[in-house]
Amino acid sequence: KEARELVQEARNGVADRRAAILAKAFRGELTAKWREENPDVEPAEKLLERHALSTNARPSNKRRMKENPSVNVPNYSSMVPANWTYKNIRELVGAGAIIDFQDGNHGELYPRKTAFTEEGGPYLSAEGSIDGEIALNTLPKLKQSGAEGLRIGVAKGGDVILTHNATVGRVAQIPKDTEGTIILSTSTTYFRTDPGCLLAPLLRYYFESYFFQSQLYSIMSQTTRNQVSITKLTDFGVPVPPLEEQTFIMRALERLLESVAAAHEA
Repeated sequence: KEARELVQEARNGVADRRAAILAKAFRGELTAKWREENPDVEPAEKLLERHALSTNARPSNKRRMKENPSVNVPNYSSMVPANWTYKNIRELVGAGAIIDFQDGNHGELYPRKTAFTEEGGPYLSAEGSIDGEIALNTLPKLKQSGAEGLRIGVAKGGDVILTHNATVGRVAQIPKDTEGTIILSTSTTYFRTDPGCLLAPLLRYYFESYFFQSQLYSIMSQTTRNQVSITKLTDFGVPVPPLEEQTFIMRALERLLESVAAAHEA
């Protein structure tokens, strides 16, 4: 075989192993023993109920609370363990677990080519989210005059990024220690979570998993456009483990995924 074919096979192998690990994580298989050893943790349903009561005064976008009866996506609620819960994004916004999510649809204020310069604030399009990482120093720069008046699609450190237009399904997370804000393009959406209820890195890994990606592609299969609107995303399901288990899942995932990457590099 040619070297190019061998490299591609190796990449495919890494992707397959990564997908298998993520699937086990969000079926609860990675933490089955942990749950046996920790039977008294607060169930996720109780966590969300308690969190909703403590955050009900926080402003939220009521438009996001409208139901979309025409949206039909795979439902994986039967796969989650007993003390987890499975909610759609709209419900997680209502519970305060997702503080906000917004795309960069700036309408008539959309930045033109002349608004970009060598110095300015970073501007994130779908091409800037690669393999879960965002190289901030390589992003185009939007000068201050070009960013003035842009009130939506303004992301910040820790936000999870999803591409949903043209290039659909890329996922990344803005480094938590990022200073300032990042303006998003119309093809990208940020998700901002409340760490007292839903860990952002875990949401990022879930977005990469088959369970979420299959929901994206089910919407695209129902239309001729390579796009999933932000209003349809509100009906996408998300498994939520107890908060303590979320932390344990994150540690297990990081360890396993690092070992897969290291084996590939070796």
